[in-house]
Parts: sequence; C-alpha cells; structure tokens
Amino acid sequence: MCHVEPADRHAQLLSVTADDSVRTRPKSWLAALVLVPALFLLVVLFYRKIALTNLILVDYDLLTYFYPYKEAAATAIREGRLPLWNPFLFTGVPFLANPQTALFYPLNLPGYTLPAPLAVKYSIVFHVFLAGIFMYAFARSSLGLERVGALAAALCFMFGGFLTQQVGHINQLNAAVWLPLVLLIFDLTWKRRQPLFALFGGAILAIQILAGHSQETFLLLAAFGIYALFRTLLSVISKPPGYRGVIFWSIAGFAVMVGMGAGLSAIQLLPTLELSGESIRGGGLAYKEATSFSLPPWLLTRSLLPAFKDSPFSEYIAYTGIIPLFMAALVFRGRKVSPMAFFLLGLGLLAVLLATGGYNPLYESVFKLVPPLRLFRVPARWLYLYAFALAALAGMGADRLISVDAIKSWIRCLVSVLIWAAAAIVPVVVIQMIASQNKEGVSTEVLWAWAGLIVIAATLVHLLPRAGGRVMRGAVLLTLLGGELFFAGSFLNTNTITAPQAESELRPTPAQLLQDPGLFRILSISRTDFDPGDLPELKSIFERSLGKEEMYQLLVAVKHQEALSPNIPMRYGIATLDGYDGGVLPLRRYVSFKQMLLETAPLREAASQRPNQADALLRDQLAGVPNTTMLGLLNVKYVIADKQGDLWMENVYYDLSTPVSILPGSGPVSFRTPDFAATSLGIVYQLLDTGPPAGPVAAVALQDQAGRTFNGSISVQDSRALPQAGNYYTNLNLGGAYHARGLDLRYLGSQGRLVIKGISLIDGRTSASDSLTLDPHLRLVSSGDLKIYENLDWQPRAFIAQSARWVKNDQEALDSIRRGLTSGSAVDRVLVLNGDPPPGLPAENVVGDAAKPAGQASIAEYQPERVLVRADMARPGYLVLTDSYFPGWRAYVDGQETPVLRANYLFRAVNLPQGAHWVEFRYQPGSFQWGMTISLATLGLAALGVAAWVFWRRRQAVQAFDTLSA
Repeated sequence: MCHVEPADRHAQLLSVTADDSVRTRPKSWLAALVLVPALFLLVVLFYRKIALTNLILVDYDLLTYFYPYKEAAATAIREGRLPLWNPFLFTGVPFLANPQTALFYPLNLPGYTLPAPLAVKYSIVFHVFLAGIFMYAFARSSLGLERVGALAAALCFMFGGFLTQQVGHINQLNAAVWLPLVLLIFDLTWKRRQPLFALFGGAILAIQILAGHSQETFLLLAAFGIYALFRTLLSVISKPPGYRGVIFWSIAGFAVMVGMGAGLSAIQLLPTLELSGESIRGGGLAYKEATSFSLPPWLLTRSLLPAFKDSPFSEYIAYTGIIPLFMAALVFRGRKVSPMAFFLLGLGLLAVLLATGGYNPLYESVFKLVPPLRLFRVPARWLYLYAFALAALAGMGADRLISVDAIKSWIRCLVSVLIWAAAAIVPVVVIQMIASQNKEGVSTEVLWAWAGLIVIAATLVHLLPRAGGRVMRGAVLLTLLGGELFFAGSFLNTNTITAPQAESELRPTPAQLLQDPGLFRILSISRTDFDPGDLPELKSIFERSLGKEEMYQLLVAVKHQEALSPNIPMRYGIATLDGYDGGVLPLRRYVSFKQMLLETAPLREAASQRPNQADALLRDQLAGVPNTTMLGLLNVKYVIADKQGDLWMENVYYDLSTPVSILPGSGPVSFRTPDFAATSLGIVYQLLDTGPPAGPVAAVALQDQAGRTFNGSISVQDSRALPQAGNYYTNLNLGGAYHARGLDLRYLGSQGRLVIKGISLIDGRTSASDSLTLDPHLRLVSSGDLKIYENLDWQPRAFIAQSARWVKNDQEALDSIRRGLTSGSAVDRVLVLNGDPPPGLPAENVVGDAAKPAGQASIAEYQPERVLVRADMARPGYLVLTDSYFPGWRAYVDGQETPVLRANYLFRAVNLPQGAHWVEFRYQPGSFQWGMTISLATLGLAALGVAAWVFWRRRQAVQAFDTLSA
C-alpha cells in the first residue's frame, strides 16, 4: 500500500478537475519532447508574418516609443555604459529609473545585440511560447488536468485576444506571461513544503517586475494575493490532515516570494520610486484621470468575443474564443463542481467588473479603499485576469468533455444543442442592441460569425462525447479551438507590419537637422496627415512586395519618421522638447513649465478643451509656434511644422504657420523680405473681434532696393472672403517690378485686431512666388514635405546669467518667469533661483550689470551622465545648464563639489567666483546605488539559504543512512 503524506492528500483535494477525479499520470519524457517543439511551432505559425519574413511590426507605440528606447539602451551597453540618464526627452529625464525601459529584464539581454525591430520580433515569439508552457504546466500541476485539457488552457491563454493584442506593448506582453508560473511555484511550495520553491518563486517574481510594466505587476500581485488567500481559506474550512502545515507554508511561501521578488528587483524599484515622487504620478491620479479607458459595458461582446474586423480599442480586447467559453460553461454542469472552478469564475467576474472602471458605480469606493489604483489609468487592463481565468476554465471544461462518454439519446443531444445555442445568442443580441444605440455595434458579418461559432460550440459540447476515442476527441477539440483563435488573431496587431525600411530609412527632416553639429533641442508640431513627396517612388519600390495594408503601414511609419514624432529623435541623438511616455514621465516641474509655453501659442481644438492634460504631446496641443524667447530659454533651435494648414491661392503658396497680430494704434509692423523681384503682393489676413470696416483695413508700404516705395492699402471690399470666418485674401498689383528690401503694414482699424496670416511676393512675369516667414524671430531653413524653422532667439545649452534673484517657492518662480515673458524682458538672462541660498551665498537678490557680460560658457564634453563645461567669469555669477534639475545630479567646480541649484524652476545652476573654471556635472543617483546594494544582498541571502538547505538535506540523508546501517 502506497503511503500518502497529509500535505499530498490535501494537494490532491485542491487540484481535482471538474469531475473531481484524482488521476495518476506517469511521467512521459517522450510526451514532453513532442509537446515543447509542437507549441513552439504553433507560435511560429501564428506569428508567421513576423517570425518567417523580414517584415517588422510598426504599431505606433513600438515605432515611436519602444524602438527608440531599445536602440538607446543597446547603444549604451555596447559602449560599456549603464544608461542612467536620458538627455533627449523633456529637457532630460532618468533613463534606467523609467520601468518601461526594462533595462535589467534578463530576457532582454540577447536583444541588445540586435536591431530593435528584430529584438522585438524574437521577444514576442519567445514570450508567447513561454506563456503556453507556463499555462500548460499550471493546468497540469495545479489544476490536475490531462494533456488535452492543459493544452486547451495553454492555447486559450497564449493565442487569446489579450496577449495577442499586446504585441505592440512589448513590455506588457513580457510581464503578462509569468502569472501561471508564479501561481504554480506557490502551489509547489506548500505542496512540497520546501523553501527552495519559494526562493525560486521570488526570483521569478523579480523577473516579472523587471519586465517593465508596473500595472501588470500590480495586477499579477493582486491575483497572486487572492489565490494565496483562497488556498489558505480552503485549508481552514476543509481542515484536512496536516492543514496547519499547509496554512503555514502558504503564508510563508507567499511572504518569501513577494519579499525576495522585491529585494532582487530593488535595483529597479528604488530608482523608479524616486522617479515616481518627482513625476506626474507622484501624488496619484485624480479619479477622472484614473478611470480613463474604462471598458464600456456596451462593448462587452466585442471585448469578450472575437470581433474580427470590428475589434474595439486594443485595451478592450480580451476574448478567449466562443468555443472556449462553452468549454468553461461545461465546468459548472452537474452537481460536482470543484472549488477551483468557483475561484476562477469569481476571479474572472471580478476582473470584468473592475475593468468597467468609471462605468461601475461601485468602482469609486474601491478606488478610495485601494491606494495603488490611483497610480494607474486604463482599468480595462483588469481583463488580463479575466483572460487567465477563462483560459483555465476552458481547459477544465475540455478535460471534462473528452473524459465522459455519451449517455443521452441523439434527440436529447440535439435539443440540448438548441437550448445551449439559444441561451448564448440571446444575451449577445441584447448587448449588441445596447451597443448599437451607442454606435458601437458590430457588422452583420460578425454577427453571423458569432452565431455560427455558437452553434459549432454547442454542437461540440453535446456531440463530441459520441465521437470515437479520447485521442480523436482531443484532436477534434483542439483543432476547432485553435482554428477559431488563429482566425480571430489574424485581425489584430500581429498584422501591423511592413518593410524594415519604415524604421531604418533616414528621411530628409532628420538628415537636415543632423547637418548642425551643435547642441540643441527641437520641437515638432507637425501632424502626420500629409503625403510624402516621394510617394510615387515608395510605391514603385514596395508595391510589388507589400500588400495593401502593409503599404499603408509603411507610409504611416515614414511620415512619423519625417515628422520626428516623439520619441523618434532619440534614434538620431537629437534632443526634443517634446516626449511620449504615458507612465511615470514627464516630470511634474516640466508639466508646469510646459503650461507657460502653451499660454503663448494657439492650441488645437482638442487641446483647448483639455489644456491641463499632463502627459499630452506638445505636437497634439500646439496649433502654432509658441513664444520664441521661451523656446530659446529651453534650448529649442529648430521648430518643425507641416503644411496642412497652409494655403495655395491662384497657384501661389502662402505659409500660414507664423501669423502676426497687429493692434489698433500700434506702429507699423515690419517684415523681412527675401531677395526676390515681385510685381504683386498676395496677403492672407483675418479680422478678429470686429466687423468688416467700410474703409481700408491696413496701409502697406513696400521698399525697393533701388530706393522706391510702393504705398497701398488693404480693404475688405477688394478682398476675397475665405471659408474660415473673418479670413480674407487680397492681391495688390505693384504696377511694376519691385526688388523688395522691406515691407511695413499698419492696422487702420480702431477696435479688434488684424492678424496677418500669410504674405507672398509674386512675379507675374514668370509665375514664380516666394512666401514670407512673418515672425521676425524665425527663419525658414528648409521647406519640403515639412518646414523647418530656425529660432533666432535660441540660447545655448549652457550660459552665464547676467543677473539673478532668489524666490521662496515654485509658484513665485513661475510667476517671475511669466512676468518676464509678458513684459518682454530677457528672461533668458535674468536667473530665478528656487529656495534658500546655500551657506556662503548672499541671501538678498543678486543683481548684475546688464550692460556688461558676466562671462562666457562653452560645453567641452556632453554625455548623458556627465557634462563638462568651461566657464570664464568676468565677475562672480551663475553658470546655467538648461537640463532638468533632478536628485542625483552633483556638480564639481575645479574638482571640488559645490551645490547644484535649481534655476528658472526647471534647470541646474552653480555659483562661480570670478576667473576661469572647469565645471563638471555628474549623475550619481543614490537610489540606484542603494537598490543595487539591496539586490546583491538579497541574492547573497538567497544563496546562503540554498546552501543551508542543501547542507541540512545532506545531513538528514546521512543520518537516515546511519540509522539504516545500524
């Protein structure tokens, strides 16, 4: 008679399948050798377009976020440098501390030797394969399923909509696959009562944390905690022999896994916590912001069923398939239902309820009770746990389906099929009717597809037990289930692919900017709804090798490269004022400073409705060029704009990106004119806050290089009204050819204001024209698909302030800078210092002689974590580096450490005495050093624990041997 330990009997009780039968499964290495490559081949087949071709994924987040970050990380590592700081976004931000970079994620290490798109492709295939292996192992060990049931669970999890749609969020995909393994190792810990499993589980949890998606980690920990509580409570209620030991090992295993996971990942967690305190997420999100991207209830069918061509927003997709849903329902048929089935059902329902977020009246109470919810948006991501729970239930249902024999007559089976199909179709139709009222319904084709799959699933549930043996049943079940998932997945982000040139080709805009060897920032306010000038060439090259959708994706990607959408400038080593993150960035101070910039520029309509959206892209907010003095202070030398808002009138081009307002009673406004001979003058203008006057609107004076002057006027009566209200176009005939050297306009109205939107010099003899750049602070340096303006108010990255003053708090600093902009004073030279002066510096305001330069500064070396500046001071003063002030930056003047001051609210500065000095800024964050220390210490303790356990086991074995020998 075989002796079974109490813990093992309890393990059998908790791991039974839906029919509560305890099965003996002999180990089969042959089955494992077949299963592993078979699953891998299925993954390759599912992702065949990216796994077996040179095509790359160009999802927006991959193209503009993950590829630039991965290339920057790989470049730093190849240079032998740990990328702690990122100088290319948001005036500088931490790099490593941003968890989405996943710099320490072990499975990312091989990818640093590859181009980013190739590394992402391999990562997707490998992680989906891991998801299948982990789910299969969990189903076999923790759920006690046979191979077919475990394979069904694995297929649903790895090829379901949630993971498949996350290929564009590679860190989210990487983090999501570890949940089944974490739960499996926890089960092994209390079943085997061995601390080695808990230590191994802690290492796995640390790997998951390092994968780089904090919200996915929170969701996994929530599921892990609920699962551990379920296991413990079930032991308390059932009280099997030895249940106290089970309870102890459950609690201890959970604590050790979480504690060790946090300790091993401290090298990432501590820098991230420091960054979070300075970021827009530092105080948590407001309820309205935290509930953005909640799953609307009327989208439940499109979310939880494969919607094919009518798939909703990517974050709302979490289907496991219609056939798997019927498999899951089968688990609850009959009198005997395992506690695990009820747990999984509860977990899935809870996940859906929380995913509805702001649409759920109870969510606000939960939001107040659970503080971590304030750190994240997108409640719809709770669907991650739904996808896991339904995959597990589907496996349990498949296991039951192939294990029972037919007991009903054919007639009863057919009646059951009709009843089950009707029961499934009715709620689908009801939700579809509600969705249609919100204009979110699906097409007729998708409805027919759902109906067909429901009938197939209902037929499968009731007729499969009559079909042959268990091998045949399993083959039929897995074929139909896999077929549905493969077909549904072909409509998701796996097809957002195109030629690799979409990511690698150098476009004209970055090529133009790379001609400038200086240190500067750019600002792109360009949209991407333009046609590339080389569109015919692109089509002739790629149309034969790319399909229609792939060609479309190529053009979209090319336009993002041309417009330098954030964070693409990182690829070229070009710093941009803008940036794209959606996580812990940007910094709070950057957002406040950016708000002042938005106050100086016209906003797009969507941005004007939400002007305080913290992490919105400047490109999506700005409808025109902001204050050039402010841009200059931020080291912005070039502004990139599109031509979509410009005008072609009578075959003449008008640049409308730099309008100029003229108020009543003001003097004439002068415009720079190019070296161009004109016979007429085209003007596009707008009257605001006033009606059309009866007389002239403005006086015009054009000076000729020969000394002649043309004097004319603009009137509404002689102008053509444009479609936009209050917009007009006029053409002034100069009566001859004028070689212009200057142009003046003066508003003649007594109220409102005149906005000159565009002016072009026209040569009627040759039909040539030249459009003026109206803003005197901007100079057009390139005009192709897009326009590149040089900011003539640009200031270098490092400069010496002419004068300085101390303010007590942040608000005073912002108000002081804002007053300087309003009054037109040189805010780039009058430094505002935050806080109390360090010892040795005067407490009163420091005022310099504005007529005399305080000194000169030049950057001798600029690296992300180290900046070396040469400063020649004519008198004591302040060196300013217009990079973000952040904890961890230290300054050394001639080798001696000196305090880093926060200047102009956002930047770094140091006080310098008279004379020549070398100033070195170094980024040496204490959070990283402490995190590395804790991680190494945890690793050491784990190694000691393993050694102690091995030593104890050997000693036990020796004692047992001695006892037997005696």
